[in-house]
Amino acid sequence: YGGKAGGGALPGCNQAVKTWCRGNAYEAKHYFKTCAKYPSIVVLSLLAFAVVLGAGLGVVVVQKDAAMERAQTSATFVASEVGEWFAAEFRRAMQPLYSVQQA
Repeated sequence: YGGKAGGGALPGCNQAVKTWCRGNAYEAKHYFKTCAKYPSIVVLSLLAFAVVLGAGLGVVVVQKDAAMERAQTSATFVASEVGEWFAAEFRRAMQPLYSVQQA
């Protein structure tokens, strides 16, 4: 620890933070100078982002539409099968009544 009173939990921590901040400030300054000098980098990056985003959203929309179509087809099939089953059961249930009516 070094015996300093009130020096903080880690010795040299303040110096490390200052160095980190100075390094980040230099990097940010360099980044913005580069962007100002070569604006095509920013424009092309945004264009590439827009293309990839558009393609991704297009794929999501197509997949959603396909899933909705599958769900609707499945629901229609199940409803038709259930309807046919109920119609057959109804015919079977009515058959004894027709027999009584004939007698």
